[in-house]
Amino acid sequence: MLRKSITMLFAAALAASAASYAGAETDAQWKPSVFNKVSKCRGLWLALGDVPTDRNAATRDTTFVCHPRFALSHDNITKTPDWVLEKITKRQISGTNSRPNKGFTSEKRVPPRGRAVDADYPPKAVGFARGHMAPSEDFNSSPAAMKDTFVLSNAVPQIAPFNGGVWGQLEDRVRDAAFARQEIHVITGPVRRQGNASSVTLTPAQAGCGREQKIQGPQIAEVCKAHNLNPAVKCKNGVGVPIALYKIVYDAKGDEVYAFLLPNRVHDNTGNDMLAYLDGFRVTVAAIESLTGIQFFHELPQAKQDRLLKQCEAKKFWAEARPKKKKPKKKKPN
Repeated sequence: MLRKSITMLFAAALAASAASYAGAETDAQWKPSVFNKVSKCRGLWLALGDVPTDRNAATRDTTFVCHPRFALSHDNITKTPDWVLEKITKRQISGTNSRPNKGFTSEKRVPPRGRAVDADYPPKAVGFARGHMAPSEDFNSSPAAMKDTFVLSNAVPQIAPFNGGVWGQLEDRVRDAAFARQEIHVITGPVRRQGNASSVTLTPAQAGCGREQKIQGPQIAEVCKAHNLNPAVKCKNGVGVPIALYKIVYDAKGDEVYAFLLPNRVHDNTGNDMLAYLDGFRVTVAAIESLTGIQFFHELPQAKQDRLLKQCEAKKFWAEARPKKKKPKKKKPN
């Protein structure tokens, strides 16, 4: 009797699984929408001339996605973005809304083959976090906009202490700059490994800001649900783990560009001045182009484009910290 009950339960589970699988969207069923058109996000990228473009676009599997306040190009092989573009204004970061208590969801605006799922990311205790490219805090004037950032097309696997440490500090300082400068454009994305190499070194000439940049990323190349469930199973077509992250900040009004390249690792900057430490990871936009194959500012006039790509701006990027956000007053009970 017990064996018959177990058999019936197993059959029911298989039937439910088959039904779920049968109901899942396929690549053939998926169709692009208006949110996959570059023109939909024109207001975000207009000052840049155009969205970034890939030199190898003809041989790659990517999908453009427009969200209300950020746009991105998604690589359907690594299941992570190539770049995420935002226009950050003083007004939109001057809100008092807190980070929403919300988990990440899959991106329905990319084909099923390219969608990461939340279970692909191992627990933080294992060492990886779902690292926002466009941070939710960049939109703290709108709860809905903050929630919209919790989509996996806007995330990459980041070493947990990196995500909650030096990378978060850089994001804070970028918001300080947006507050001081009124409006900036920010492009953020991963630097992926070349073949099996988890490290790369840029000479001072290649980095463009007079410093050698040694990038050492995680040894693990990808994460996935199957491996999380059973460590003996190797990932196949998992979520790619970058060796570094880049962030390009463009002040169109001041005609200045600042670029940062941070290895995806634990950063021991104890006792160091954070601004000076972050300044040590500045590179030119040309250096990021060479590592990623992505072209930036390519539709701007040639002379301006050449200058921005090679610029390692001597002017101070870091602004004085903006005033602390006032917490909303608690309502007195009636």
